Amino acid sequence: MNNNRCDNSKQKDKKKGVSEGIMGLIALAVIILGLFIMISFVWLGGTTKWMNTLGAVLLAYIFILMVVWIVLRPIENKRKITKALYKFADWNMQAWTLLVALVLPASLLLFGLVFIVVVPFALMFGLLKLLSLVTTIDSNAILFIALTIGGIISAHYSKPMFWFISKTLTMNHHRYEEHYKRMVEYVYQPANLQFVVYFLYIVYLVVSTIYTFQTCGQPLWGQEQDLAVLESFLVFIAFSNMRSKREMTKFKLSELFIIMCAIWTTRDIIDEDGNGTE
Repeated sequence: MNNNRCDNSKQKDKKKGVSEGIMGLIALAVIILGLFIMISFVWLGGTTKWMNTLGAVLLAYIFILMVVWIVLRPIENKRKITKALYKFADWNMQAWTLLVALVLPASLLLFGLVFIVVVPFALMFGLLKLLSLVTTIDSNAILFIALTIGGIISAHYSKPMFWFISKTLTMNHHRYEEHYKRMVEYVYQPANLQFVVYFLYIVYLVVSTIYTFQTCGQPLWGQEQDLAVLESFLVFIAFSNMRSKREMTKFKLSELFIIMCAIWTTRDIIDEDGNGTE
């Protein structure tokens, strides 16, 4: 009896693992497809003239479809030609809706990437560049500080940016917008960002080391640039470890203040029996 229960439990866990694996592959495929579509449109639009013309034609086509769909919807069954036109417009609208649905998850991830990862680095880099106009700051020092502080803010102190993203994605107060916010917060939670930074550090370290060996000592970017990037990773890792250790410590300034007050206010005398008296 117990063996049957164990076997059933194992089969359920196995089926659950398989289903989760399939859903994960589907999610990954949708994100990759959405990124491919957006990158293709941006790249083609920025490098070829015909893509700009095609983009304008597609926008006009979508606008006409929307007009036809809205106008013919109330009278679609009155004539065969209106019914055919409405079905054609409706089918095309569904196809474009499906395309938008495929692109939407990837666009949300890019939105989160910009505001949670890129913005802190860009702001710090811009402030240091402005500061370099009035004082002497080496460009490699700017790179080091911007990467270090930007990474620390993104991975450990991104709560204000999540608040901004939440307000932006739910500004229309629709129920489905809550899932927009949920997706961005799920992907860009601090633990995930810390893992990505560690992973990138390993990749950069391996690639730069192999490149240096293969080129007889030549750095990947430049000796100072490589040093700035690698040292920023080291500082980030050291800060993350320090923060995790800080959470494990049993030290509070408030508790220290209570002890200090006890030192200042306690006035008793210990007699020979070990009893204290005021």
